[in-house]
Amino acid sequence: MNTDVKRFWTALAGVACAAMYLNASAASCLQGKDEVQHYMSYFKSHLQASNPVETNNELLLAQEILSGRTADVKEVMSKGVLNPNTTFYLGSDKKMSLLGLALVGCQSDIAKALVNEGADVNGSPDFRPLAIAAGNGNSIMATFLLQHGALIDAVDSLGRTPLEVAVRQRQLSTVKLLISQDPQLNRKLVGGHTLLDLVAPSEDPGDLAIANELRAHGVKSGNQANTN
Repeated sequence: MNTDVKRFWTALAGVACAAMYLNASAASCLQGKDEVQHYMSYFKSHLQASNPVETNNELLLAQEILSGRTADVKEVMSKGVLNPNTTFYLGSDKKMSLLGLALVGCQSDIAKALVNEGADVNGSPDFRPLAIAAGNGNSIMATFLLQHGALIDAVDSLGRTPLEVAVRQRQLSTVKLLISQDPQLNRKLVGGHTLLDLVAPSEDPGDLAIANELRAHGVKSGNQANTN
């Protein structure tokens, strides 16, 4: 394994952890050095490139993405060296696209370049690009993805929409944006709850702001929805 690939493993270990917003209390971009080291040993053994023939090239391209080298990424793709829809496997079944990787790393210029070169804006159920942007509170990229065909109610592997992710991550700006795109506001969550139930019990000012926004657009709690 050459030095560049080793550096990639270190960087991507933290990225993979950040991307797995499954139980996080707040979304974030690249993790710090300590967090990277903490998760590196696990992800080093579970990350695989989807195409063994192009493994080194794919890993190097991913490193370019994480490093924010927009010009280099554009040059590589303009030459047709790698498909913008390249997918990495995180373990045996979880798939992350280069677009998802760019969004987790908060590399918006590269994310836009990937989309302009044909990257699938809906990604895979494991890592929905719109959900990643929404969970990071990145309204600019969320808007860009919607303008390029991202599905407002596309669910992830846990059955969560981008709006649900934004609510869970307490991202008021992207909650407002996604609500404006006419999503399914009163869809039932696990246990019969609704989006409002995720924040309504809290007295935190941020939670209250999101709850008020949801109520203003007709979102009801699970109990209310069941009685109407």
